[in-house]
Amino acid sequence: MAKTHVTTLPEWLALPELPIPTERQSKGKGAVYRVLKVGFYAASPAECEKKNLAAEPNETGKCFLPTTLIQETDGSQRLYRLPVSLHEWATMNVALVHNGLPNPFPTDVEFCLKDDRIYAEIL
Repeated sequence: MAKTHVTTLPEWLALPELPIPTERQSKGKGAVYRVLKVGFYAASPAECEKKNLAAEPNETGKCFLPTTLIQETDGSQRLYRLPVSLHEWATMNVALVHNGLPNPFPTDVEFCLKDDRIYAEIL
């Protein structure tokens, strides 16, 4: 069975990073993945600093390190580490569900690096 979440910073760091193409590589289309779930590992600022991660603590005092569970083309599932810059996107999606809004996942999400910024858009 596929790993669906992480509970330590070493586990998060050991995850493969989701391949996100540049706009040029993808000819402006990005990479579309079937996202089954989005989450994060809440690390202490000291943990992030020790590993040189540019993650800012939020109001809880934790640095949220984002993850996503992807359905691969062969039907299998794999947990990936998302770039730290997508922590707000992941946190927002988790918060919306926790506040009673319908879970948007599973759904297709387009990821792309454009103008030195990584984007995630629910399709």
